[in-house]
Amino acid sequence: MIKYLKWDSELLKKKIGEIKNIPIAEEIILKHLEKAKKTSYQYLILRLNEFNCKELLILKNCGFYISDIGVTLKSSLNNLVTHKSNRYPVREATLKDLPSLKKIISGLFTDSRFYNDPFFNRKEADLIFSKWIENSIRKEVADVVYIIPEKAFITCKRRGLTGEISLIGVKKGERGKGMGKALFFKAVEWFKDNKVTSIYVRTQLKNLKALNFYESLGFKTYSYDILMANILT
Repeated sequence: MIKYLKWDSELLKKKIGEIKNIPIAEEIILKHLEKAKKTSYQYLILRLNEFNCKELLILKNCGFYISDIGVTLKSSLNNLVTHKSNRYPVREATLKDLPSLKKIISGLFTDSRFYNDPFFNRKEADLIFSKWIENSIRKEVADVVYIIPEKAFITCKRRGLTGEISLIGVKKGERGKGMGKALFFKAVEWFKDNKVTSIYVRTQLKNLKALNFYESLGFKTYSYDILMANILT
């Protein structure tokens, strides 16, 4: 099946979809591609949860390419390295903070697929993250956003007993000063107060700094995924 990705499509004004729940067989993939073209899709993604050379070759022959390789890390709250930090003034963000956050986030996540996939241009990638942080503050995709004003932020989401850190960013020129850890420790406090028992984070395989940061805090690799993409126009 092809799932219409409404948020992405409406934001970028391009019809974007995801192929889901089908066998990776060339005949089936080509049939879905033909259907997508007839219904004006411009871009499709397909997520693989394991490395399979045969499937990758089939998808390559059908016009797909690797857009992103993601790594998900997980830790129980009891295993995380935490302590309170009073070095920086961490507080919850409000809509008044949105202009400064949009300045910080622009061009910040250059390891993400949006800045590397040829389907997206730089302006569109900036727009995606700008809208993402706005929706986070509006509590549409996050439950809380903590900030060090004008310098850094972290977004937190609770899903039952599990928590998710979707974005953590530090302004260029301010990295390596402990701001990321200060925000993370505050996030852990919030997760504990909301009865969360484990936390997930996802980053790119090539983002070694992020992987090392999370592992230093007690996270362990949980899973990985390969995002395949196909530009239809």
